[in-house]
Amino acid sequence: MAAAAVPKHLASTVGLTLTSGSTQYTTLAPDVLELAAAKAANNKTGENGSAASKGVESHVSNLNLQGVVGYNGTVRAGLILRPDDNTLIYPLGSTIVMRDLVSNTQTFLKKNGHDRAVSCLALSPSGKMLASGQVTHMGFSAVVIVWNLETREAIHRLTLHKGAVQDVSFSPDEKYLATLGGRDDNKLVIWEVETGEPICGATAANETALTVRWFNTTADMLVTGGAYNLRVWQFDLPNRKIRPSDCQLGQLKRVVNSIVIDDTDEFMYCATKTGDLIQVSLGPKLFKV
Repeated sequence: MAAAAVPKHLASTVGLTLTSGSTQYTTLAPDVLELAAAKAANNKTGENGSAASKGVESHVSNLNLQGVVGYNGTVRAGLILRPDDNTLIYPLGSTIVMRDLVSNTQTFLKKNGHDRAVSCLALSPSGKMLASGQVTHMGFSAVVIVWNLETREAIHRLTLHKGAVQDVSFSPDEKYLATLGGRDDNKLVIWEVETGEPICGATAANETALTVRWFNTTADMLVTGGAYNLRVWQFDLPNRKIRPSDCQLGQLKRVVNSIVIDDTDEFMYCATKTGDLIQVSLGPKLFKV
């Protein structure tokens, strides 16, 4: 096995094993060799340089990803166990890894997949579908991809958000997907999963929204939270609208990073940036700590 040189400042970066024919390579991340090839091509001049760069690019294009080692803990909901308790799902860069815990093997969701780093994941209640969002440059479209985990293929590519996708969430009946744009977008959009078409959307909050979750027993209600905002939304399908109600938190000013709703939809539990946990009642119009 030939080992690529690892700079000291990248020593903790993800390790990858790739193959080209009968030769194996060890490198840092899925895009590292492509970047190296591009740099080599830029450094070459003249006819010999052009031929050399073509050879490198041809070699890189034939590399197949065989395995990854590492985990990025900054991705929202970035470590998921499927309902069968046999498969872990997590992203590394633009690649989504499916690790079989029984056979200790890996498969990857890459075909027609992300071209930038994955920013969030959500598994459907049945475990048959996965939604993933990504980051991109300001003003550019940030795609959400819906995957069929049985076939490992992309079902839909959803492209209404700009800059980044902050969070995604499936409705309990798996008919709808809620997506939340990043700071430069801050839009909440509801999609029909079957067709991949948007149904409705709205600005999530005056400040940045960071997370979205559907209720567990109904597809008519969902919640969002973020920088000094916590809202319960009613999804009105016949009129294609979503309507927010702000939670009454009194003097509490918190940045909500994540939300969990109990099985009966009686309470939601909000984890905050300051490390405390807020319990909020979800009774009829009673959104109080």
